Amino acid sequence: MDEVCVFVKYNGQWGDTLRYVGGEMKGILVPETTTHVGLIELDRSVIGIRGLDKIIVMDTVLNLECLL
Repeated sequence: MDEVCVFVKYNGQWGDTLRYVGGEMKGILVPETTTHVGLIELDRSVIGIRGLDKIIVMDTVLNLECLL
């Protein structure tokens, strides 16, 4: 099964220039067949969030230079 490396940044905040500032970062391997719900559960386990009382907001940043 193919996997994609995803970097999860957390415990920081979005700055004025649309960059995520501060916090921590971990890389995870996500199977290509993972659903949205599965990705959220992976994030919860990596970050160490237990229970459903916390809200996860996911955003993406695409670096176009990586595609060249």
